[in-house]
Amino acid sequence: MNISRTFFVCIVLSFASIFFTKDAQTMVLDPLERMIEKVKLIAKNPLLAASDEVNEANHVILSKSFELS
Repeated sequence: MNISRTFFVCIVLSFASIFFTKDAQTMVLDPLERMIEKVKLIAKNPLLAASDEVNEANHVILSKSFELS
């Protein structure tokens, strides 16, 4: 009985760890990595980075307008 309970707890903790890691990667690490890449781009060439931001904003606006249609 105690061995099965221990095994069950180990399985539950393993699955919880997997889901926590996935969520942490999605919500914390991926955005941080994107921010770091943007900072590196700005450090190399600020004018190019600014024009890329404008192009990206225009792309988002256009894609949203097509979704509404």
